[in-house]
Amino acid sequence: LSGLVGSEMCIRDSHVRRVRPVYAARRDLLLRLLQQAAGSSPLRVSGEQAGFHLVWWLPPGMDLADLLRRAQARGIGIQSVADFCLRVTMPPGVVIGYSARSEAELEQVGALLRGAGA
Repeated sequence: LSGLVGSEMCIRDSHVRRVRPVYAARRDLLLRLLQQAAGSSPLRVSGEQAGFHLVWWLPPGMDLADLLRRAQARGIGIQSVADFCLRVTMPPGVVIGYSARSEAELEQVGALLRGAGA
């Protein structure tokens, strides 16, 4: 049993070492795209150093409802932070996952978000 557990841990550790830079590159790409979408406003994100998604707090004047409608119409899955908050009101923001998206898919997300500020 200990041999089996040890080999599973080695496989997992190997997988983590292999995918860590892949996920970091996707996160970094998404952060660059978000900065472009924010324009001259400061980029405000949360959770970018942990997990496979982050929260983007929208710049002033960006219409959250319109952004969510356009994302749904394009088949781009993003969620409002408000969907996760039942007892408090949060500023407008969206949760964006990046681990399961290719660079091309992240570029589509970036184009959607850049268009939201227009």
